[in-house]
Amino acid sequence: MDNIQQFSGKKTADEKKQLASYALLHFINDLHATTLPNVLPIIKQALSLSLAQLGILNAAFGVMHFLGQPVSGYLADRQTRPWFAVWGPLLSIISIFMLPSAPHFAVAVLLCTTLGLGTALFHPQGNGMTGKIAMGRDMAFYLSLFTASGSFASAFGPILFVFWYSMLGKKLLPLMTFPYAVILLIMWRILSQYKIDTSNIASANTSRFFKEIKSVIGKIFDVFAIVTLRDIVFQGTKVFLPMLVIMRGGSHKSAAAVTFSVVISVAFANIIGGRLASVFSEKKLLLTTLALAPFAGIAGIYLKNFYGVAMLMLFFGLLEASAPATISMAQRRCPESMSTAASIASGTSWGVANLAAYPVGALADKIGLESTMYAVALIPWLITLWYAAGKFIRKGNP
Repeated sequence: MDNIQQFSGKKTADEKKQLASYALLHFINDLHATTLPNVLPIIKQALSLSLAQLGILNAAFGVMHFLGQPVSGYLADRQTRPWFAVWGPLLSIISIFMLPSAPHFAVAVLLCTTLGLGTALFHPQGNGMTGKIAMGRDMAFYLSLFTASGSFASAFGPILFVFWYSMLGKKLLPLMTFPYAVILLIMWRILSQYKIDTSNIASANTSRFFKEIKSVIGKIFDVFAIVTLRDIVFQGTKVFLPMLVIMRGGSHKSAAAVTFSVVISVAFANIIGGRLASVFSEKKLLLTTLALAPFAGIAGIYLKNFYGVAMLMLFFGLLEASAPATISMAQRRCPESMSTAASIASGTSWGVANLAAYPVGALADKIGLESTMYAVALIPWLITLWYAAGKFIRKGNP
């Protein structure tokens, strides 16, 4: 059945089915792609790896995710079927379930690379198709449901992986690939019946790729810059938060509980933020939440009790409440390149933020972890000042 999709404000039953399918695919992908930190200790012990080698494994995943998303988004905009969105997660699943059995370091690097490739294939098209189907006033809300499904998966993925590993062991773990392959085949049968109209999009070639990437960046540069700063705050705080808890005398279980709590808060914030963006405006939501976030961040880092955890949950929630809105803003500006726009506004910025974790750690070595986290929590006010300065300059010019 070849149905050329007609996207409108009010969602039909078919469109809702597709939106739910892409959200489920996001959950399945991130349920496995986010478990790499939990697999690295297993690999370290099995292959007697150094911490530097573990860093290479994590970098292999991050670099592929970072570099692969713009290419994936460009190609996804030209597909009449959702190849990347359905089968990218399968590559992630195969890679993570085979990783504990890697016989050599080189094989582990290869599997981390394919893990990054699988998730890099999925996200641009998943975001792009959700945006296309949801185009209208509620676009940010439907994108929030898509984003929240990944956030929930990020919280529960490590728990599920530890369960399967303890039940099956590393030799039988790859068998878990088969039930997921069946689920993805069902998803393919559902989604592939809806043909994507690409007749008004030029065919892919190298020169057009660089030209389109340049054009998209030019249209969404301010969104990309804001998202990158926001992701630096998110990653810079999340990566070092467990260490801060342990340095203050907490246990590893306490650190894990705090991390789980803030990730869950992000999932709910995605949905709330998406709805508020539909009621008010995406820009107002973005600027308001980022202006409020540092207050909660400073309080959360300062307080060393339950109230501190609650404030950190609010801090992460305020940071990420605007995530669906920023993807929506980017896609609205590039209606013919929605997957490409999503890849740059979310994937590339996420990669830059991961690279920024190194200077954050280096600063922590010099001035202390707590002081560094205070500094990182203040970064959203740079966006507030940027916007205020721009508004003042525009007002001063006749």
